[in-house]
Amino acid sequence: MNEIPEAVIDAYLDRLKSGRNRPAVLKHQLVSLRGQLPRALIFAFEGDDDKMIYYQWIRQIRPDMEFEPFPCRGKRSVLEFREMLKRDLNNLGDGVYFFVDRDFDDLIGYDHDDKTFMTDYYATENYLVCDKVLEQTLKNEFNCHSRVDVRRPIVDLFVKVYNEFLFVTRDLNYRIFVAKRFGIALETSMPQKLNSYATIELTRIKRGGNSPEELVVYSREPTPEELAAAEAEFSALVPAHRFRGKFAFSFFERWLSLLADDYSAEASVVFGDLDRNSKVRRHEMVLNGFASKSPHPEGLAAFLSPIVVPA
Repeated sequence: MNEIPEAVIDAYLDRLKSGRNRPAVLKHQLVSLRGQLPRALIFAFEGDDDKMIYYQWIRQIRPDMEFEPFPCRGKRSVLEFREMLKRDLNNLGDGVYFFVDRDFDDLIGYDHDDKTFMTDYYATENYLVCDKVLEQTLKNEFNCHSRVDVRRPIVDLFVKVYNEFLFVTRDLNYRIFVAKRFGIALETSMPQKLNSYATIELTRIKRGGNSPEELVVYSREPTPEELAAAEAEFSALVPAHRFRGKFAFSFFERWLSLLADDYSAEASVVFGDLDRNSKVRRHEMVLNGFASKSPHPEGLAAFLSPIVVPA
């Protein structure tokens, strides 16, 4: 028998790994994992960031709960994987639970079930960007313990600047919302760099040089009727909770970096007479650390409560 050329094998594997075949790849990975951990709880997440954030939240709520994380590379992959497991005749889906972000499109048309948890905010990152997380970060990483008089004005400044950021990025979020709401494909990838739509300073936000129309390019323009319906729905959203989480978290990282620079400056703008001989613990201001300080989503405790940990 002739040997199959390596290029043909590579092409086949590429097709298998493509989005269209992703659930089949995940099922194969699950079968392999079940061979090693036949009774373990398996929690399917959208990605690695969610895996780390949920670890902190679940540890707070159910410290007894041991589980194996199973990142799926996206919400659609999680839900398509779930549907495939529902059809499996060998009960491969037993002990598997699913966690997705709400985003602007909820469950993208799939049904809700008691094995699927969806955030009430846009994404996991939205829970990390808040005054409570900043307060704890100031106490610990910024060495502002025992100085409520220093912390309170900084928290107030953060709230002001964050609200400015949400206002400046409203139209960008709205354009993404319209696309998700009406299934309009985008001609460009989602903007990633903050300076394309907002310039962040310690005490204020300035608009970036690109318009929302330049950053989020539609494959077709929405109709007047679609825009009217979208505006009514979008206006009812709470920006800090329901605007895009990755934008919010990028803002938070950048603002905290500027705050750390100010802490190290000879003439600080916001730290007043605080003793600043100790250094800011920048290396600890990471996803895991913020998640350990943040509130967890409403409903997560109730979702986890009935799940039985295998003996």
